[in-house]
Amino acid sequence: MENNKTVALSSPWMTCYKKLNALFGADPELEVEYTDETKTVTISSVNSYKLQALEKILKPSIVFGNITLTIKCKVKNPGTESITTLFKIAFAGNPHLSAIKERSLLGAVEETYVLFNPEVVQFFNDDTTDYYGNYNGLCEDILRDVLKAGILVNISTDKVTE
Repeated sequence: MENNKTVALSSPWMTCYKKLNALFGADPELEVEYTDETKTVTISSVNSYKLQALEKILKPSIVFGNITLTIKCKVKNPGTESITTLFKIAFAGNPHLSAIKERSLLGAVEETYVLFNPEVVQFFNDDTTDYYGNYNGLCEDILRDVLKAGILVNISTDKVTE
């Protein structure tokens, strides 16, 4: 019996799309699509507030050598919400999210914490270092990869409850 599987490596921009799809595709209000011709990831929804929040926290593009991946969100009503509000809107209904919390540090600074469920996100990605060819990672790492620079938020994984 002949094995006809072809071996191919996922490009870094395809891996980034898969990360975005793994992070946001499980949200029933969002649809994540990739267009190879333009190297564009489009996140769409009827919830314009969620799209507005995502546009404010995600990088608009990521450069991979001579390829630029563009991330598009359609925004209808620009505004000036707090960071906590933006993340609550952006992740409302997302099953990977555990909580978004605020607390004061040293009684002066309000800090926002985005806590993801203690779970591994996994998808096939032609990863030759993984026995099954999968990407394995935490949602907090995916969000750090795609978050706009200058967004002051603490991103972590919630503790495991027994």
